[in-house]
Amino acid sequence: MIKLALKPFNAYCMEIKITPNMKLSEIQDLFQKRFNFLKIEFFKTKKDAEYTADDILDPQRKISALSENASTDSVEITGLMKVSDVEKDISDKLGLHVEIFRKSGKVWLKTSSSDHWTLVEQNARAQEYEKELEIKPEQTDWREQE
Repeated sequence: MIKLALKPFNAYCMEIKITPNMKLSEIQDLFQKRFNFLKIEFFKTKKDAEYTADDILDPQRKISALSENASTDSVEITGLMKVSDVEKDISDKLGLHVEIFRKSGKVWLKTSSSDHWTLVEQNARAQEYEKELEIKPEQTDWREQE
């Protein structure tokens, strides 16, 4: 008998709906609850280089206060969307620059080299990495102590 491991339907289809009257922190909280190994950050401008803390927008601000281009449209995010599509949709519809980061141990990695992966794939990869870290035994230092 073959057994299939199926994820709940909502693991892929649960969506986050972003509207212009939301605070950035609300979006970040919803995103983090849905994809607990990913985070979304909002930036003042789009950069190809690394961002600094000064580039991050205040999470207590509302989208409508940050962007004159924010349309009345909402942005819907699902787990089956590619990272690049999420970032583009938010930029096009809300006029904000975002980056999605994946947890890797104690650091957050910008997903630029894997933007073609879906959010579910990104989250699963980060979760696998966390499990690998838990399995590895701690390195023991066998040198004599003085």
